[in-house]
Amino acid sequence: MRCDITSVAVQSNRGYVAVQYGCNFLGRCHAHFPGNRKHDLEGWHEEYRSFYTEVCVMGKRLNTGYQLDVSNADDEKFLRRLLFNDNNGIAARGQSTLSHDNFGKYTKDEDFMKSLRLFVMEPSLESFKAFEQGWNKTAEKFGARKNRLLVNRVAAACTLEVSTTVDPAKFDQVFYWLSGQKIISLPPESEIPGWYAKNIFLMKTLKDVFGDELYAHKTDDFYLSQFVWMMYENVSNPFSLKKQIIKYGAPGTGNISASNLRHR
Repeated sequence: MRCDITSVAVQSNRGYVAVQYGCNFLGRCHAHFPGNRKHDLEGWHEEYRSFYTEVCVMGKRLNTGYQLDVSNADDEKFLRRLLFNDNNGIAARGQSTLSHDNFGKYTKDEDFMKSLRLFVMEPSLESFKAFEQGWNKTAEKFGARKNRLLVNRVAAACTLEVSTTVDPAKFDQVFYWLSGQKIISLPPESEIPGWYAKNIFLMKTLKDVFGDELYAHKTDDFYLSQFVWMMYENVSNPFSLKKQIIKYGAPGTGNISASNLRHR
């Protein structure tokens, strides 16, 4: 881990991040979660990596001129997993659902599909904003809910710049807890507008902090993405994350079951 207990400054593509004692603290958190608990997380990790890879392959095909079309059986299966299924290996959809009828309408709407194809081809903050706008316009067109969580879940399938914590309120709970505990220092809000930008900032910070572990293959981008959710699970319970780290022990001493990880 590229830091010490006292203070370190990490260069981020979203600004200059001052990571104080937080590097050491994040290291201890990571050791207890994706580190010691990899056997619990492997199923989710493998599904996550598999579908992310599938989306990347589709992005490459789209860049060669392929037209993603719901009338094609394989494409329809891909689109269902990306947009519709309850759990797609990235995250569960929770209460943010797309009806079967609206799935059919959305995937046959050319403006919607254009914004989706562009985002899958070249995921970025700009293309995400265009896709989110395209989703919202389509929802208004058909009188449907805007499904912000599903929009974010698509993003998490397309890029490792964002985490699997696709519920904005849950992500913010971790994000601002880390800031409030002075584990990370945030740039002005104007520099991180919205869920996607905040994710870029936090994931870049985590990758900088755990650069040595990434290089040594002791962790990977997928586990670091899952790590954000693991922090949420602990921040959201009645005890503080610091206390939970101290109390964390062998199986049977309060570990979260692997099945619960999927309902994020």
